[in-house]
Amino acid sequence: MPESELYSVEFSKQARETLKKIPAKDAKQIIGKLMRLAANIHEIPHEAMKGNWQGYFRIRIGDYRAIYAIYHERRLIIVVKIGHRREVYDE
Repeated sequence: MPESELYSVEFSKQARETLKKIPAKDAKQIIGKLMRLAANIHEIPHEAMKGNWQGYFRIRIGDYRAIYAIYHERRLIIVVKIGHRREVYDE
């Protein structure tokens, strides 16, 4: 893969705090899936969000969801929120 296709992943403070609180196995799975997303940014379809989350995307990871923004000009994915599927969309 050309170097120009690699995206980096950054986590908001809230996302980092959530990763610390959930079981290590789940946190590892979430981080792995986000790294695969960053390595295959143009091959993996992105689920656009609506309403208050318009402009963001979500990805399913088991019972968890990660909400992220993509900045193509900076080759950057910023994960703004991670949470259980029942509560991640609550404001």
